[in-house]
Amino acid sequence: MQSKMRILLIISTLVFGIGCGDPSRPKDLPRLYPATIQIVQEGKELAGAVVVLVHEDSEFKWNSAGTTDEKGMVDLHTLGKFRGVPAGAYHVVVSKMISISPKTRQPVEPPKSSDPSSQNLIGMVTSSPGEMPIPFNIVDKLYATQATTPLKLEVSRKKTNQTFDVGKATVP
Repeated sequence: MQSKMRILLIISTLVFGIGCGDPSRPKDLPRLYPATIQIVQEGKELAGAVVVLVHEDSEFKWNSAGTTDEKGMVDLHTLGKFRGVPAGAYHVVVSKMISISPKTRQPVEPPKSSDPSSQNLIGMVTSSPGEMPIPFNIVDKLYATQATTPLKLEVSRKKTNQTFDVGKATVP
């Protein structure tokens, strides 16, 4: 009798656990598979690049993306919070925005302090008072849209790992 109760308890726990799941996870979200991409530019890891996967089916509604770390690596997430990517064929869109000074056309470093007076409205530091930095994408515009990017990724049940080179950095 005790073993029957133990089995019943295990089965009910499994059924209850499966039924509850993550309440924030959409019910129709497909199964997600681990996908890691490395982005390099001019042979070096590209940190701070935004990587977006655009499914080849224009009706597909699940967005997957991430931002590269110091080694150019990004562990992709769907809807910004679910680790992994639905299986399928994707176009890989890449960009990395920097701020440049409108006067010198040189990159402007982010503020070193947390002093809000050292930042402008969009969170970038100005090189001189009253000067608004200009956002600039250092990744060639070829990689900026689904229609033009030559980068493609096939996500399957196996863990996906791939490195993409985005060529030379564009200059302001």
